[in-house]
Amino acid sequence: MVARIHGGNLGEVARRYGLDSKKILDFSSNINPDGPPKAVINYLGQVKIEDVVNYPDMDCEILRSVLAKNLGLKERNLLITNGSSEAIFLLANHFRPKKALVISPTFCEYEIAVVSTGGKIENLNLQRDKNFALSLDSMMPQLKEVEMLFLCNPNNPTGNIYSRDTLIKLLEKTNKEGVFCVIDEAFIDFAEDKESYTLKPLVNDFNNFAVLGSLTKFYSLAGLRIGYIVSGDVLISELKSRVPAWNVNAIAQKAAILALKDRVFEQSTFEKNTRARDRLFSLLTGISYLKAYPSQANFLLVEINRDAFDLGEFYSRLLRRSFYVRNCASFDGLSERFFRVAVRSEEENLKLVEAIKEILT
Repeated sequence: MVARIHGGNLGEVARRYGLDSKKILDFSSNINPDGPPKAVINYLGQVKIEDVVNYPDMDCEILRSVLAKNLGLKERNLLITNGSSEAIFLLANHFRPKKALVISPTFCEYEIAVVSTGGKIENLNLQRDKNFALSLDSMMPQLKEVEMLFLCNPNNPTGNIYSRDTLIKLLEKTNKEGVFCVIDEAFIDFAEDKESYTLKPLVNDFNNFAVLGSLTKFYSLAGLRIGYIVSGDVLISELKSRVPAWNVNAIAQKAAILALKDRVFEQSTFEKNTRARDRLFSLLTGISYLKAYPSQANFLLVEINRDAFDLGEFYSRLLRRSFYVRNCASFDGLSERFFRVAVRSEEENLKLVEAIKEILT
């Protein structure tokens, strides 16, 4: 089974290198660096005892209602989950495919979830020299051999996004082959013109797909674990019967409701991330020996193209300067030459760029 390696392991990294975790600038975890909306922070600072001693709403009714309104969907097409990770495992356990296709490099939990149910993984490796673009033609032979497909859009860690037209063609092809598609849109809130990419509005046009969403990245609620599944009402009803009772705690539900109601925060976060990401891309592209890949998420994939260079020392020296980036060696199809860097504030991004420039040149 693939190793479970994620960004954000500050405690472990700090212990290994003898550093103070509070002084490390974490560029490994793709979470909004500004934190949650003020209303969420205020609520968490004065949580009432009722939210602790009483059971939470088992069906997340108020949260589902608010989220459905935000997304322009019916409540019956939504299931709230304990983070999108629970959603991935829930779908894998429901369908229990003998073989599933994963578009790589990508998030490791798809493979882990399928293997945990006894299934096997087929990988379609996106090509570096094509900027990790998706080719439907190259996918067709493997689609005939699988029952399930996982695709991340925008993709983690490459940051590239697939058009709705491309994905509609994919749904048409997979429907004919009897393949169920899981489209993970955990980072789509960071994408420009996201409404022209998301498949959520098509939830009742096809019966062979589910869309995953997350509130943890954009709204900086990673510790509270809030995700959701968008799909046809029949599948949502079936999945609901498989979810453990009270899977989403009361504090997480109330925080998510407050976050979704703050539309000013939504617009501000999108604008700040877009501006900082584009500036960071430009700065990294200007460093010798580096190639930064375009992204529609809140992170960038970067490749080091310097021969006879000690890559392990590169990551160590960054950490000794208190910068933690995500070494992408654990992603299928990548190597230690690739690292992923989250978009933080423009000031913090600039400090990271200067450190990288010093070490490389």
